[in-house]
Amino acid sequence: MKPAITETIAVIGLGKMGAGMAQNIQAAGAELVVFNRTTAKAQPFVQHGARLAETPRDAAASASIVLTSLMDDVSVREIVTASDGILASLKRGGIHLCATTVSPELAAELTELHRQHGSHFVSGTVVGRPDVAAAGELITLLSGDDAAMARCKPVCESYSAKVVALGSRPGLANYAKLSINYFAVSSMELMGQIYAYGDAVGIDRAFYGRLFDSSFSNPILKLYAVKIRDRAFETGVGFELSGGLKDVKLMAAASERTSKSFEYAPIIIRKMEQAIEHGRANNDWSVFTAFPGSEADSTV
Repeated sequence: MKPAITETIAVIGLGKMGAGMAQNIQAAGAELVVFNRTTAKAQPFVQHGARLAETPRDAAASASIVLTSLMDDVSVREIVTASDGILASLKRGGIHLCATTVSPELAAELTELHRQHGSHFVSGTVVGRPDVAAAGELITLLSGDDAAMARCKPVCESYSAKVVALGSRPGLANYAKLSINYFAVSSMELMGQIYAYGDAVGIDRAFYGRLFDSSFSNPILKLYAVKIRDRAFETGVGFELSGGLKDVKLMAAASERTSKSFEYAPIIIRKMEQAIEHGRANNDWSVFTAFPGSEADSTV
């Protein structure tokens, strides 16, 4: 049994991930406020008792915890700092829980902005796809003020199978999320390389499909192994290539400022950009594995 949520929660961003999280927050009994630029996406929640906010400022005014599930650094910063944004109305002691994959630097910047405002910023990055979010089985990584994280935990538990508090350092959860995504995207690249090798020498893809299925116990990696084997990049899209490219660039930047060890990242970025040039921006992000390392045209 997941704990009931006793605070008023505002969810800003009802895309593929945000909708699943909001659905579980509402099911946990929270008083819910929703905001999305496309208001039609908010209607299912309104029909079940949520209040539709007119602006992010309106959403934050009546909530003690504001969850953002957006696209990138630019969209999150704007939602926070705009004249009709979160900081314009969030009460002292309020919490901004950010589920978006953003840079650790933005997390540190927003931590300071909220501190000056008298509120708190908590990184609450999530691991999983939209179907996992809807099922309430995400993994949530938290970093921020200890007391603020404790208040956020029941919210996160409503849509998560596991919630891991990593510490108070701003951006620590973001560093962790980027490393997890780097593992996933590097595994995709490796599988793509091996399939390309098999195609070139005449080894049936089913052989490698069985190999990867037995090698990876994580269901998400198994899903990608099947997608890459079958080139099923246009169906069951959970995370689009355009968003994946943003994330890999964040991974590369984080590594460059720290360990300088993510050596696959430039290769993956080049392939992703090539795939986008071929009109695949809205395919599943694993589509980059079907593109060659050179500038030659892809066969997919």
